[in-house]
Parts: sequence; structure tokens; C-alpha cells
Amino acid sequence: MTCYLVVFKQGPLVGVGIEFAENKAGNNIHVSAILPGSPAFESDQIAVADVLIGVDGKDVASCSLMALASDVLGLADTPITLTFRAPADPGQVKHVTLRRRAADTSQSHRPKSPFGLEYASYSA
Repeated sequence: MTCYLVVFKQGPLVGVGIEFAENKAGNNIHVSAILPGSPAFESDQIAVADVLIGVDGKDVASCSLMALASDVLGLADTPITLTFRAPADPGQVKHVTLRRRAADTSQSHRPKSPFGLEYASYSA
């Protein structure tokens, strides 16, 4: 099963504009999209397919998408450090520190979620 989750906004909590997905085996979470205008997009340090391995020093390699949301979402203008490894070079690790903020989703064509997130989609 593949799950998709945009971790951007849930109530007063906000994220950094990355859409994460689990691979079919469920053994890693990778970047499936970066929302234009988001902190992640503006950093120009994160690429689609990068594998997320850490959030603020916590190992999230075996985390579920739903558990990941509680680590990534936070109050606006607070820092978060995400640790990624490149799929083509597993030895290459990068730490990216971003500031969370609300997204301008007025131009988004993504549906609203019943979970209070800006977008969540699950497919088998």
C-alpha cells in the first residue's frame, strides 16, 4: 500500500511544504513532491525522492506517515531540522534546517482532507 501525506497545516500547526510517501515495502519515507513557495522549495536543498531519515535528531527511518506528522508539524516560525539521504548515494546525508509556516493553498488543486490537513490521499 502506498500512502501520501502533505504535512503542511493541521489546526494551528504548520509544516514546511513537503509531500511524503512510503515506498510499497513500507520501509522508508521519501519526498514525493515539494510545494512551490514553501520553505522546502525556497531552500533549494531538498529533492524529490530524497529519503527522510531524521527529524530534529530523531531517527524516523521506520516511522509511519501518520507518526511522522506529529514530528514535522509545529507552530509557525519555529525551526525544524530534517535529515535526508540521497537515493542514488546512500552515504550522502544532508541536514536541512527550515522554518515552519502556513502555506498559501489558494492556487492548489489538491482536495481538502477530512483529517484537517491540507491534503491527504491514500491508495492501495
